[in-house]
Amino acid sequence: MISVPAAATATATAALLSLRAKRRLTQRLGCSAGARRPSVLGASARPGGAASSRTELVQRSATPGEIASRQAAAAQKLKRPSRRLQAEDLEIRYARSGGPGGQNVNKVETKVDARLNVEQASFLPKWVQEKLLQQQSSRVNSAGMLVVSAQEHRTQQDNLRSAMQKIQDMIDQASYIAPPPSQEKKAKMQRVKKKADQKRIEEKRRRSERKNFK
Repeated sequence: MISVPAAATATATAALLSLRAKRRLTQRLGCSAGARRPSVLGASARPGGAASSRTELVQRSATPGEIASRQAAAAQKLKRPSRRLQAEDLEIRYARSGGPGGQNVNKVETKVDARLNVEQASFLPKWVQEKLLQQQSSRVNSAGMLVVSAQEHRTQQDNLRSAMQKIQDMIDQASYIAPPPSQEKKAKMQRVKKKADQKRIEEKRRRSERKNFK
């Protein structure tokens, strides 16, 4: 049996390990290079090349202004209140007023407490009822009644009209729907969005070029 010197065995083993390490490194470099190529070739291989990718990017993203525009357009289809507030819709109570009234102060019940049962107000759409209860939560009692008082006038009728107007203003606020943007405003939003997209794409291209030079 031929004996192999230990030094020769160690040298052969080291050479074999070095060869295997080089092969692994070559395989890794090949995989990483191959993984980068499809992204570059894919953009140019598609019809339109870079222009097509830019178009897709513009179509995918939406600015806050465009989202608000779509929501405003959809809101135009919501049902509005069928009529204005009437005295028959209210539960009205009178009390002695501490406000203006001359000789009638603390003698005649000129103060008006008007209460509206919001959920039972059939002339209000459901979405207006919910928004009204949310906006005027501090004025709504445990029974779900919207309570408004008026005592700034000298007579019951004037205070009643004042209380009804206050409630009507609250209903108008809750049922307000912003109009959709004009064509001019839409065009401006498109220009701003296009410019921002182009700037982002250009910056991305510059970063890619800097990486390739390293």
